[in-house]
Amino acid sequence: MSDRVIAALRKEARWLSKRADAKPDWMVRETYYNPRIENAYQCPSCFIRFDRRSELDSFPTGTRDDGLECAVCGADFIIAAP
Repeated sequence: MSDRVIAALRKEARWLSKRADAKPDWMVRETYYNPRIENAYQCPSCFIRFDRRSELDSFPTGTRDDGLECAVCGADFIIAAP
């Protein structure tokens, strides 16, 4: 799961940094975003928008896809199964 999840979280960080309402520092933070620290996936929304590191928790999706959610900002991410 890790390479697929990391790629999806980086893609989300890029998307956030290029949104129409993005602040100038969001693009800078996207450069420094690390989707995984030790064994924990990090929320791209918290990092890009708030300059905060928040761990993502797994949740069941009922499919083969992986679900990750942030208890801090409420963002959730569905990572498509290969």
